[in-house]
Amino acid sequence: MIHYVRDYIASGEVFADESVFCIRCGTQIMDLGYMEMPSVHDPQKKVNVAYRKKLSNYRLLPVALYRKGSRTVTHLPCCQDCVKEIDPGNDTGAIIRQIKRAMQIEARYIGMPDEALQSIEKAWEEAKILRKLNPQEMIEGKLLQED
Repeated sequence: MIHYVRDYIASGEVFADESVFCIRCGTQIMDLGYMEMPSVHDPQKKVNVAYRKKLSNYRLLPVALYRKGSRTVTHLPCCQDCVKEIDPGNDTGAIIRQIKRAMQIEARYIGMPDEALQSIEKAWEEAKILRKLNPQEMIEGKLLQED
């Protein structure tokens, strides 16, 4: 199987209709769902509201990201099968390409001009995924210490 080839976001007719796929293998991990909520105009009345429903295989993988001279934490959307398979050392270029594409898809969806799409490309030129973060680092707050 070839990994990192499918865009991990596919926009629909409305923002909540956006499908989300595993960043590595392309398996669907989020879909359009409906939830019954109280009406804004009449709290006694219930209405169906669209939302992004997380499927049972949905996972977020925390990673250290280097971009524009600083380190930050980002979470990669992936399926439960790929959460251990993602290797920032080997896959950083493919992961960054996926992040750029997702940002460009969303920019197009809201009607941003082509210049904005080019600036997204430029803003992510030097970016790289440094490493996965483990739960203990997340708890202790040692997220972005030098490696």
